[in-house]
Amino acid sequence: MDTNNEVVASISPEIAIDQRLPFYSGGLGVVEGDSARTAPKMGYNMVFVSLLAREGYYDQYIDENKMGIRYVRWEREQEFLDDTGILFPIEVNGKINWVKVWQIKDIFNTAPIYLLDTDIEQNDYLARLNTRRLYGGTCHSGLNTEELGKRKVAQFQILGQGAVEALRRLKYRPRKYHLNEGHCAFAALELLNRTLLESENMTLQEAVKHCKSKIVFTTHTPVPAGNESFDFSVVSQMMNLNGHGPLNVELLKILGGDPFGQFNLASCCMRLSGKANAVSQKHLGVAKDMWEGMDGIAPLIGITNGVDQDFWQYEDFKDADTPEKTAAAKLAHKSEVINKYAPWFDPNIALGCWGRRWAAYKRPQLFFRDAEWASNILKNGKLQLIIAGKPHPDDKDRIDDWNNLLKLSKSKDFPNLVLLPGYELGMMKELQGAADIWINTPRSPNEASGTSGMKANGAINLTIPDGWACEMEPTNGFLFGTYAPMSNIFTQDNADFEGLKEAVNNALTMHYFNRKDWNRKMLNSNRERMERWSMKRTLGAYFEKLYK
Repeated sequence: MDTNNEVVASISPEIAIDQRLPFYSGGLGVVEGDSARTAPKMGYNMVFVSLLAREGYYDQYIDENKMGIRYVRWEREQEFLDDTGILFPIEVNGKINWVKVWQIKDIFNTAPIYLLDTDIEQNDYLARLNTRRLYGGTCHSGLNTEELGKRKVAQFQILGQGAVEALRRLKYRPRKYHLNEGHCAFAALELLNRTLLESENMTLQEAVKHCKSKIVFTTHTPVPAGNESFDFSVVSQMMNLNGHGPLNVELLKILGGDPFGQFNLASCCMRLSGKANAVSQKHLGVAKDMWEGMDGIAPLIGITNGVDQDFWQYEDFKDADTPEKTAAAKLAHKSEVINKYAPWFDPNIALGCWGRRWAAYKRPQLFFRDAEWASNILKNGKLQLIIAGKPHPDDKDRIDDWNNLLKLSKSKDFPNLVLLPGYELGMMKELQGAADIWINTPRSPNEASGTSGMKANGAINLTIPDGWACEMEPTNGFLFGTYAPMSNIFTQDNADFEGLKEAVNNALTMHYFNRKDWNRKMLNSNRERMERWSMKRTLGAYFEKLYK
């Protein structure tokens, strides 16, 4: 077991290593998993801590022509996990939660990954629920808003406090704790608490300075879901801040108070970190504006995300060194996906794909803003479209959008439209290998980075200039729409839709009437992915700019 005090410990609520380990919901998990795979290839001394969420995010399926939601308990420990033998208590809401530490078996060529688990026989029913579902579960599963808030705080306590204690018991002495999103805030609070308890003569300012020397923070998104806030009374109750220890409500207000009088997890991370990074250069500007005026926060730098190209790129795309070889690889993977998901599609017709989390700001229905235009372009034999993504179980509007699109896909007016349930790692790679055009439609400036287009083997990105797409070589894709937000969302969506129509027309014109240029564009786009949009570059920047 590594006792090197030069190790960097990366903590995240989710991690995506393999589809058979469903402890992730979206891009944050993918980035964390790609980091864990890349670290040993680079010789970087890292360790990763996350949660064993046995029911994961949720299982999406189609039930009677509408989206179904179900939770399937994961019980494959013997196959994929090693029992570290470590079990320790954390007090949550005045009750002991026993936390078990598992390690993912050394079969995925990753740095060490540890998972925290309270869904074990030592705990009562409520304690077992605290890590069962990602982000505490949902109102869909029967919790009211107040109960869900407490469950989330409990889970984030277990993640943060548990990660610090697990690493201590595993004999790691991290030189840096890397907190990914505000959900890890309780790790920062635990480190501060321990510093104050173990150093009786240290002032609060000195203890905060010490924590800043040990903690770095990545803010992965500007949207509220990644920057959650809770009432101070709830956090105080869950942490049992009765005035006997160094942490108290007044200190929480100093560290995590936001303008709305709540405890903001990301604010706490920003105030207890020595450095923080945004995940693209555009996001850096957005984040600086977002945190402007807040006192005591970490200086922000920009480190654009990357992905593990060794994992995401198919071998024939890696080996393709001419436009012709790239085109052949594309046709092969496109034909496989068509045979599997849409056998009436024609491999000779352009295939567009949209696949990512089904969030409002990602605008999965932008393509259908004018249903007549969308119907015509899908009926005229020039474009086929596959769409996939999972709405949040509590987001009724997005679920309604998903179901409405499902109805469209079954209509005679949209014969070349397919909506797929179950968008997981396997389907991600399949669609990214099959797509001629990878469509990205976020409402600027909400896409902090976005990594799906970085993974899309040989596909040409047709994208809003947001997140990482602002940094890609413009001639390797089709950029459209607004860079900066407009005052009126309706106006912005209309403007972006007009840009989308023009970009689609330009892409299809090149695809059908200038295939040599199209194939060259595919090759150049993929070369750029391999060379620039790799997790090797991102981790290198972490070690050079964030961890030093």
